[in-house]
Amino acid sequence: MVHAKAQTVRPKAIKAGIFIRFLASGYDLLIIFGLLFIAFIPIVIAKQYLGDTPKWLETLLIVTICYAYFAGFWNKAGMTTGMRPWKLQVAMIETGDHP
Repeated sequence: MVHAKAQTVRPKAIKAGIFIRFLASGYDLLIIFGLLFIAFIPIVIAKQYLGDTPKWLETLLIVTICYAYFAGFWNKAGMTTGMRPWKLQVAMIETGDHP
């Protein structure tokens, strides 16, 4: 008697509409703006006492915060906070698997 392994078949991915994608992006942008606002408070205070800070330092801070937000959420859950209300995930269209 041979038992065949039961394979779980993932449903094919469904493409999200452009309106839902814009809503998720807007939600994520609000969160990123809030994080950047909080992160730049010490820099604004330092500018008052120490003078002007290098522009590359501010750019590096912006890039680091944005990268940490998106990479952290995509690695942990496969979706960002903006994608969760609409149950959006980054997936392969043919198989539905995560890349």
